[in-house]
Amino acid sequence: MSERGGSNPTSPTLAESPSILIGAGNGGSGAGNRMQTSSSNPSPNLENVAANLQKIAQAKYKVEDFANRQNDLLNELAEFQSTEDFISRTMKAIGELNDEKRSHSEIIQTINNDKKDLEEVINHARDEQRQHEEMLAKKYEQLFILMGQLNRLAQESGIPIEELITPEVVPQNSISA
Repeated sequence: MSERGGSNPTSPTLAESPSILIGAGNGGSGAGNRMQTSSSNPSPNLENVAANLQKIAQAKYKVEDFANRQNDLLNELAEFQSTEDFISRTMKAIGELNDEKRSHSEIIQTINNDKKDLEEVINHARDEQRQHEEMLAKKYEQLFILMGQLNRLAQESGIPIEELITPEVVPQNSISA
C-alpha cells in the first residue's frame, strides 16, 4: 500500500485534489464517469453543487409546504366533522322534540275531545234537569192546588181546621214555591 491511502496507486488523494466529483452533471455517461479534479474545470462542479443545493432547498420548501397544507386540511377536516356531528345531533334532537310535540299534540287533542264530550254530557244533563225541574214544579203546584181543594172540601164537610192537611206534609224544596 502506498502513502496515498488507496489500493490504486494512480488515484489522487483528497490531499492532492480536494474537489473530486464522480460523473457530476453528465448523468453518468461517457467522459463524465472519470474523475475530474478542480485543476481541470472548477466552474461546472460548483455550478452542479449549487444547482443540487437549490433543488434540495426547493424540495425542502415543497415538503414544508405540503406538511403545512396537510395540517390545514386535517384541521379543516376536523372542524368539518365536528360541525357535521353537531348538525347530526341537532337534527336528532329536533326530531325527538317533534315526536314529543306530536305526542303532546295528540294528548292535548284527546283532552280537548274529552272536554268537548263532557261539556255535551253536562249540557244534556242540564237540559234534562231543567225539564225535570219544570215537571216537579208542576207537580208541586198541582199537589198544592189539590191540597187546597181537599182542605176546602174537608172544611165544608165539618172537619176541624186542626185536622186539615198542612203544607208541611209536602217535602220542602227550592222547587216548591
